[in-house]
Amino acid sequence: IDVKKAEDPKKEIDEAEKAAEKIPELPVGAVRRLKNIKANASDNTVEIIVSADGPVRDYKNFFLLKESPPKLVVDIKGKWKYGGKYTMDVNSDLISKIRVAEHNEKEFFRIVMDLKVREGMTPVFNEDAKGLVIIVKK
Repeated sequence: IDVKKAEDPKKEIDEAEKAAEKIPELPVGAVRRLKNIKANASDNTVEIIVSADGPVRDYKNFFLLKESPPKLVVDIKGKWKYGGKYTMDVNSDLISKIRVAEHNEKEFFRIVMDLKVREGMTPVFNEDAKGLVIIVKK
């Protein structure tokens, strides 16, 4: 890992705070739009990119390890409109398939990943101004 020391930490923090202020806040209860969901697989890692009309910050995840196949579930809170594929195969050693569904009556959008292994995986979530990146690695 290449770690770079901040030359001026206060300046970098100020710049990050200003960038965060530019992220628009959407009205409460507004229907949000998910543009696309895609998966990129490499050795022992799958990156799921959830592209949205803005930041995705309110979500939860849980494993269903007793299911066959075991699953990783991510629920994104809110009302969502999605126009992409609802199922996609993933060519990886960790995930075989991803399915998504709108549950607007319960105010969440669900992403379900069918897993090929039952343990040893850690999901990492990276939020940004354009959505959410879910990294699953062994």
